[in-house]
Amino acid sequence: MILAALLSTLLGAGDLLEARAPNAPAPLATPVPAVGRELVHPSVFHREGGWNGFPWWMAVTPYPDSAAGDENPSIYCSLDGLSWRTPAGVTNPLVRRPREPRRYNSDPELAAGPDGSLLLFYRVAGGDRNDTLYLISSKDGVKWSAPAKVLDVPLEEERQLSPAVVFDGSLWVMYYVDASSYPYVVRRRTAAQPRGPWSPPSAVRGVEPPAERMLWHLDAFRDGDATLLLLDTTAEYRTREGGQLFLAVSGDGVTFRRGARPVLEGSNGWDQSIYRSCCLPIERAGKKVYGLWYSAWGPDLGWRLGYTEIVP
Repeated sequence: MILAALLSTLLGAGDLLEARAPNAPAPLATPVPAVGRELVHPSVFHREGGWNGFPWWMAVTPYPDSAAGDENPSIYCSLDGLSWRTPAGVTNPLVRRPREPRRYNSDPELAAGPDGSLLLFYRVAGGDRNDTLYLISSKDGVKWSAPAKVLDVPLEEERQLSPAVVFDGSLWVMYYVDASSYPYVVRRRTAAQPRGPWSPPSAVRGVEPPAERMLWHLDAFRDGDATLLLLDTTAEYRTREGGQLFLAVSGDGVTFRRGARPVLEGSNGWDQSIYRSCCLPIERAGKKVYGLWYSAWGPDLGWRLGYTEIVP
């Protein structure tokens, strides 16, 4: 009953979980990254009125020819959320490739810090070693702190794919896909501060993928008192084929209701396979819609970023 009342308040006359977003006809025009032209795994931060001169900021990683070694967190800014630029004074990527053999960076996540700073979480993985989560922060988007380790769990216990961090009004909450065993599941941790210490993992309910699909990456965002997850699913063990995005909503951040059908799936164009994406509620012509920045692969352009909107 509580979740039903929350959904009614949140969605108004429309049903967000049943809405579908149109595919972007073409990818966004983005700056050429440090390596190649391909980008993946966007995380967008928005502040009405701007943060250091720009209302929109995006963390993303280069991914030329699906090369994990080049997947190093980079930062871009925008006046409209569509046309992106490298901030003056920044040299991307912000984080260099790990020195250890076969280790690589991945999965950037932006969040607003309690002191007005911008937080950027990212994951270091590979080399048959633990998935380790790090955090860097900035007061101006140009100068960034040294990486601080925030979570390091034995590989046999957990693999944290695509961590997404939100503040629920009292605690910081981290959602991620645990890929330590199959089927993959969504877990959550909480902390009083972004740097932790983070709690032991707990289960998230109601986000199981449809039959013959697997969870892959996710995004989390707040809308009023609700927590929403944007779940990237794929055909089982075929992560470059058949990506579909589903929305799920929760009133307590633990038990979710997932939409029965995807809000976005691949087309026959540049975005044939949808990958990790992010979503935010925004105002458009006096109406609330949900901006959706997504990464996708196609045979002609490789990995690119697109933008569309979910209109309940």
